[in-house]
Amino acid sequence: MSATIEEHRLGETSWLVVTGERRSAFRLLGQRESRRIHAVAGESKAIHRLKARVSSPQTAENLAAVREQSRLTYPDQWAELVAMAEGANIPLDNLVLLNLRGDLGTEEKIGCTDLAFRNDDAVFLAHNEDGSPEFEPYCVMLTLRLDGEPAVTTWWYPGFLPSNTITLNEYGLVWGIDNVRVAAPAAAPGRHFVARALQGCETITEVVDRLRDEPSAGGFAYTIGQVGHPHAIQVEAAAGFYAYRSTRYADDAVLWHTNHLLNLPSSLDVPSDNSLTRAKTAATWTTPHSQPVDWCLQQLARAPMPQGVRRDAAGDDNLVTLVTFVVDLSTATVTVAPRGQVAVTIPADDLVHARSDRQASRPERREELAE
Repeated sequence: MSATIEEHRLGETSWLVVTGERRSAFRLLGQRESRRIHAVAGESKAIHRLKARVSSPQTAENLAAVREQSRLTYPDQWAELVAMAEGANIPLDNLVLLNLRGDLGTEEKIGCTDLAFRNDDAVFLAHNEDGSPEFEPYCVMLTLRLDGEPAVTTWWYPGFLPSNTITLNEYGLVWGIDNVRVAAPAAAPGRHFVARALQGCETITEVVDRLRDEPSAGGFAYTIGQVGHPHAIQVEAAAGFYAYRSTRYADDAVLWHTNHLLNLPSSLDVPSDNSLTRAKTAATWTTPHSQPVDWCLQQLARAPMPQGVRRDAAGDDNLVTLVTFVVDLSTATVTVAPRGQVAVTIPADDLVHARSDRQASRPERREELAE
């Protein structure tokens, strides 16, 4: 059993393509990206903060329960994390803690904003990946071509299961994920494990059904589309509960989500002020009828809060918008705008199958259009 890793470039961003048997692939990924994994999961402020949290007996008990549920319910995804830890020569406990950080209660203030809308016969989906500035130098595009599995591409934080940002798979499925801070996590597997397992789905219906039937301890909001499908779906899966809505019923409206619940009972989560502020901005959006990709980039990547939802670690906010994705599901193209880099547009199928020769750069850097 063997695996290989190739490195491509998506514009200025490193793009890793991992091929082979699951455990071998993740062990090799851990070995090759050991420096990045140690920076994120071994030496970061985030991991030290999490270790301090689990020094509390109650939080330690919650961690043990969610850990065991994740291991038993999702053995393949658990094996990926084990193999990555082995390859990187880092304690498995560090990676487990990092991947379960949103399943332990409300202290973690993690970000992201998603939107979707119909424009005549076209459907668009966009995602802002908000994270800690200390992670920015280490994030990469990652394509997995594992034996017997559909090809998947995602934005990857080293040390994390490749599941908690945006996903595109070879069936044309795409979804962005927003963190939801649940007040009382369920006795269930970690949300990263649930999300990683979903990446083998073939249809929107299958994703929605599995989110209904496979609860997670913490909370994620999924904004889901599929190439050629006439509608997008938004699913909230939090603390064992589930709700969804669709662009099918939205007239000239944008289906958006920040980091608090919109459809499930508000008693389940604890919204941050930042999420509520972005929600006020998003609530003013209506479907653009010209240049929809540029409109998405303007609202998510260029305009800072509160004019838009771009985050810059300003004031009390300690996160930044690391990258913006805009997916045109009708033309099957993806625009990727990493922070401080030139945006790139590429066919979705090329992004999923790691073909880098047909990408086209947009001329402007995002900061130049921030005003």
